[in-house]
Amino acid sequence: MKTRIITAAVAILILSGIIAASIFVDMKILYFTLTIVAIIATYEMLSAINIININAISIPSFICVIMIQLSLLFSGDSVYVIIITLLGYALSMFICAIVMYDKVKIIDIAVAILGTLMVAFPIYSICVIYWREDIVDGLVLLLYCLMVSWLTDSGAYFAGTFFGKHKMSPLISPKKTIEGAMGGVIAGVFLTWLAFFLSITVFGWLPYLINTRNMIIVTFLCSIISIIGDLSFSLIKRSYDIKDYGRLLPGHGGILDRFDSVFFVCPAVCILNILLPVFVM
Repeated sequence: MKTRIITAAVAILILSGIIAASIFVDMKILYFTLTIVAIIATYEMLSAINIININAISIPSFICVIMIQLSLLFSGDSVYVIIITLLGYALSMFICAIVMYDKVKIIDIAVAILGTLMVAFPIYSICVIYWREDIVDGLVLLLYCLMVSWLTDSGAYFAGTFFGKHKMSPLISPKKTIEGAMGGVIAGVFLTWLAFFLSITVFGWLPYLINTRNMIIVTFLCSIISIIGDLSFSLIKRSYDIKDYGRLLPGHGGILDRFDSVFFVCPAVCILNILLPVFVM
């Protein structure tokens, strides 16, 4: 527990410094930091599924992730960059499958593509959220994504500890219960709303208003998606018989261990916030 706390404290300090530099120096600093995170997360994923040493698969996977993250630098042409990148990635994977038919199984290619896209698009959605006209708007939405994910996770942990009786998915994650999931959703919705209500209405720290109805709907959906994301990454670990994706964050594991649910929540917020804006000026 001590190691987890120290790691979290150091990570918060580093992240705070990066955010401050993005606000006061250049907003691209956080953007390029996220690209580096994407590369590390891709390495963790490919290592987990035992593909990292097959260069014909791993190198195109890294290129795909990097190009998707950097596509926003191409302004209005970003969609075309992503389409070309995905077509090139798919083509290279099939060439690999054909040329190395006797060495590489098609299931390895399929899992590599799935794992790569599970990293690429969530972090891309984080960049989309962040890369807004007003950097503060983007940072607030990113904070919202983190709070929904981690408050849901914390709520599920405590609810499961005290009230958990019925296993939700014993073969994938034996400790998770239906009662814990329900408690996580309730905690995620209420505590996220409470945190922003206090920050905006009571203390006046943020120059926004909360659309309460939209926040409840979006947070409810994202809390459920957060739990699905957690289970999805756990499924991969269970399938390949590994405990953690990495050791970058002592006490937590790797990037994918700490941010598994966030990777599912961010794309959801990216879309839902267009349909149901959570914050208004």
